[in-house]
Amino acid sequence: MFTLPLHGDRNSPFRKEASDLDVPLPDGCGDADYLAALDNTLTMQGMQSREQRVFDWCHARRLPLVLMMAGGYGVRIEEPVAVQVNTYRVALDFWRRWGNG
Repeated sequence: MFTLPLHGDRNSPFRKEASDLDVPLPDGCGDADYLAALDNTLTMQGMQSREQRVFDWCHARRLPLVLMMAGGYGVRIEEPVAVQVNTYRVALDFWRRWGNG
């Protein structure tokens, strides 16, 4: 199980138990801020997990991969660029791990 709490950074009166990925939110955070934090967190973590699974699956079957740019759904250009860079970063890590570099 993967836990992802989006929580008020200063709301807990006790020490908060660690989760897989904690996302503290500032006091006065509204719905838009909360949803943006959720989108940003799920997007990068989810996509990285997806990339890792696909690369592992292909490697286990000795299948070649081709990466192509796609997407571009962010409001700011930095968002889709970060997603693309992350995909290539994961691919490079796997390429090295597979003994190609």
